[in-house]
Amino acid sequence: MTSPSKLQERILGEAREKAADILREAEAKAAKLRAAGSGKALAAAAKVNEKGQAEAQERQRRIITLAQLELRREILAAKQDLVDEVFQQVMEKLTRLPDKEYLAWMEERLLQAAVTGDEEVMVAKKDQKRINDKFLAGVNEKLRQAGKKGELKLSGEVRPMTGGFILKGRRMEINSSFEALIASQRDELEQLAAEVLFE
Repeated sequence: MTSPSKLQERILGEAREKAADILREAEAKAAKLRAAGSGKALAAAAKVNEKGQAEAQERQRRIITLAQLELRREILAAKQDLVDEVFQQVMEKLTRLPDKEYLAWMEERLLQAAVTGDEEVMVAKKDQKRINDKFLAGVNEKLRQAGKKGELKLSGEVRPMTGGFILKGRRMEINSSFEALIASQRDELEQLAAEVLFE
């Protein structure tokens, strides 16, 4: 990607060249009228020259303003790309958690999310081996100790998600997939990431 300062220099250079072309045209017209030699022609030439210079300045101003707006848009787009990249890296880091950490995280989230303790747990396709009946038996035991039913069961349904789970009850679903968790925190995290990246 072209750096913003090089882009700005290029756009401003083009603006100056266009303005210079307009001035040259106006001066050429004025020179032709001067050559005619009459007072009327000289007055008209002065008007044409003045008008040409005013048009050139106005065009230059507009070109520079548009160039600055385009530059701001490109800078914002570059910043957004960087923030998106940070969130992508967070997602990748979550998916590469070692089993022990991942299972501890899943247990903690399930214990917090379970309302009655008899919901269905939907997991990502890649998690179907590690989030199994044995794992849920441990979670259910802790739910019973907390006064809930402790009857969580794995759902046969698989939803497209990178990791985490969706807890499905009779009348509700709690989405604790990585995608949903990051999306729910995105505004706050985006502001924080922007402050860190672009201080």
